[in-house]
Amino acid sequence: MVRWRRVSSPAVRRKPGAENYILNDLFVAIPAAATAPTVASFAASYQTGVLDFTGASGATVRNALFKLTANGAGGIADIALTGQAADQTANKLTQTVSGATYLLARDGAGRSTFRRPLA
Repeated sequence: MVRWRRVSSPAVRRKPGAENYILNDLFVAIPAAATAPTVASFAASYQTGVLDFTGASGATVRNALFKLTANGAGGIADIALTGQAADQTANKLTQTVSGATYLLARDGAGRSTFRRPLA
């Protein structure tokens, strides 16, 4: 589960307790709008990238690029991840994440849930 909060420039912060999750964090920084976003207003595609230094080691660095498409009803289309992992033999890895969801509160704070990728 990934959690985020709406913030105003220049402050950026993580949701307290997020460090207790086993999964990687997804950091999103977007300037706050004049009015809080709604589930319905989050209906677009976003190009996204991930860079992960597993175990704080360059020998296990991983990266991926993917398109994140929200449907305006709390769902995210299947995500096709393409990337590399330094500790894997393949030059290019692909995985698919299905069933991702999001929720936005009245104050603009939100939560998204991503299932483990299919092998």
